[in-house]
Amino acid sequence: MSLIDKGHARVADGSIDLGQLAGELIAAAPDLDKPGKQIAAAVYRLLAAGEPVSRERLAKRVGLSLESVAAALDSWPGVYTNDEGSVVGFWGLTQLEMPPHRLEVKGRKLYTWCAWDSLFIPQILRSTAQVESTSPTRGDSISLVVGHDRMENVTPERAVLSFLRP
Repeated sequence: MSLIDKGHARVADGSIDLGQLAGELIAAAPDLDKPGKQIAAAVYRLLAAGEPVSRERLAKRVGLSLESVAAALDSWPGVYTNDEGSVVGFWGLTQLEMPPHRLEVKGRKLYTWCAWDSLFIPQILRSTAQVESTSPTRGDSISLVVGHDRMENVTPERAVLSFLRP
């Protein structure tokens, strides 16, 4: 998957600096304090365990009060819950079937909202993931293994990822 060529992201109208792109992505994300970062990382990791994440379980996991965890979840966009109020989808990762982006982590089938999510979520999970997706233009199957520091076994070799800049 050739996204980077000599330190630059390839874009239709030329190249941009990766540092600039990273800055734009960071600016588009919520600004989290230390407890917020702990909650977010724990939600991802608990979701990857394969069961909906109750607020009580999450509060216990991060060692914060139920009230502070609930306030954080309620204030953030992109938090999806089931009828019991447990988190089933969070910032690009979900347990709910959402083709075309599938992610398998430690034998558990998960789904990402977009192809981009499948490239950074494995690092948050501290795990290697088998990623499968479907090309939106041709309908072909795309697969790869995403580890903490690299992508491997990309099929087809010339697969690319595109997304709109924030």
